[in-house]
Amino acid sequence: MRRTRARRLGLVSLVVALGLLGAACGDDDGGDDVGSDTTAAAGGPTTSGATTSTAVSTAEDVDPAGVVRWAADLSGAATGRVHFDPAASTVASADTEEQWLVYDSLLRATPDGRWEPGLATSAEILDPQTIEVELRPDVVFSDGTAFDAEAVKFGIERNLAVPVPRRQFRAELGDLDSVEIVDPMTVRLHLNKPTAGAFYPLLGGQETFIVSPTAARSGANLDDAPVGAGPFLMREFLPERHIVYERDPDYWDADNVRLGGIEFVHVTAGPQRLNALRGGEVDISVLTITELPSVQGSELEVDTRTVENQFLWLPVCKSRPPLDDVRVRQALNFAINRDAINDALLHGEGEPMWMLWAQGTPYYVDELEGQYAYDPDRARQLLAEAGHADGLSVTVLAFPGSPLQQQAAEVLQAQWADVGVTVEIVQSANAVQEFYVETRYDMAVLSSQRGGILKLSGPFRPGSIGNVCQYDNPELNTIIDRIAAVPDGSPEAVEAWADAQRLVVDEALSIWGNFIPAVHAWDPEKLGGVDFVLQSGAVGLTPVFTEMYVKA
Repeated sequence: MRRTRARRLGLVSLVVALGLLGAACGDDDGGDDVGSDTTAAAGGPTTSGATTSTAVSTAEDVDPAGVVRWAADLSGAATGRVHFDPAASTVASADTEEQWLVYDSLLRATPDGRWEPGLATSAEILDPQTIEVELRPDVVFSDGTAFDAEAVKFGIERNLAVPVPRRQFRAELGDLDSVEIVDPMTVRLHLNKPTAGAFYPLLGGQETFIVSPTAARSGANLDDAPVGAGPFLMREFLPERHIVYERDPDYWDADNVRLGGIEFVHVTAGPQRLNALRGGEVDISVLTITELPSVQGSELEVDTRTVENQFLWLPVCKSRPPLDDVRVRQALNFAINRDAINDALLHGEGEPMWMLWAQGTPYYVDELEGQYAYDPDRARQLLAEAGHADGLSVTVLAFPGSPLQQQAAEVLQAQWADVGVTVEIVQSANAVQEFYVETRYDMAVLSSQRGGILKLSGPFRPGSIGNVCQYDNPELNTIIDRIAAVPDGSPEAVEAWADAQRLVVDEALSIWGNFIPAVHAWDPEKLGGVDFVLQSGAVGLTPVFTEMYVKA
């Protein structure tokens, strides 16, 4: 193993440069935006070359015709098939990685947790119900159609028009009331409720991927032959075999795209990906944390990092005994040895989950760190106070699909037995129906990927399927509304998130385990410029293909 890098991926912050610069100059209009040729995070703006590559390499290092092979599951097990038309995708966040290469996005997430301009040069929140987006000039779709305000209005409205039962986009898209053309290169998004802060990340996601209006109006099948304004052209798709992309020479930033092409090679998740890497069938792949020991000592380069939206936890039914008693929920949290879980299941690369955000993010609340540090005596005391001095029995569903979830259930079963809690681990072939809809079990073990406001609205907001037994806390609902209305990363958002996490942690509204590290491995003899980003709406980290190169 050449190198193992452990790095926390911070919040993709929406505090943006021009708004901060305006505030510094006394401008009090309240706008926050991503400024042209800048990137920004909670600490303030820094100058950048937009998306110009900053990796250390020379022209002699790079093979301009080089093709990288990325391991991907192209079976369509969850969606029926890989979809290239954003309006045709059938599962939220599915196909985002495959589509971004064709369409690009208005804003881009960066590996260091910032936003930078993409097809938009700026995006400003004018008020809690209005966002104004300035478009990059002289951009064209791969069919020659101008990428302008008319095209963006057409594309967003096309996505919004997908019928609600089938609409796979994030729920915030439904808050869009209208798209106004201000001038040929400016659109203004009007929302039907004060949720501009929650809507803003959609500018970097599938909800605002823009198809060529010329191609769409012609009746072309964009699901098989997509036409976008992104860095690559999709040239061939053979289901359960591969997807072939080649660099678009007419892309607005083509000079800084250092790959000649990309091939997504079909390899399902599991040990077969590691075998494909070792056998040279692919050059780079995501691996599971359970496979980390297998690459230690190899010639592969490995990247491990804590990701704030990937964690091991237990949603619980808080509306009936025994977990309707906050003391029981607190006791179960105190009875978890998170360091032992980290060592046994995450190979020491994880991080204890004391709250909803990981260390190194602007929403981390120092005062909550260690609030439920392992304390079996305190757990026994709380159980006795709740009337369970003689013991307590609970049912825990181990969600299928991940060995980690089953292993975690077994570790928790042993740890909780030490404080007098008997755990019955159950399995289900229809876990979502039985747990979330029929609420048959007290809690479930999940390794979730949940980011942003979904950390709150998913498990705790009434009406969400993720809210087991439909818990309803008016105070928390009000805080969620506050978060939705303000720019992510702003002082108002930091304050609201702190209030939300104090309530969630004090009331022990869930049982928390550990943040799960993401693991990627690649062939360092072939690839350079490798990094990863938490792309808006995608599941897990995504390689930054516009920075990667094949070595000459």
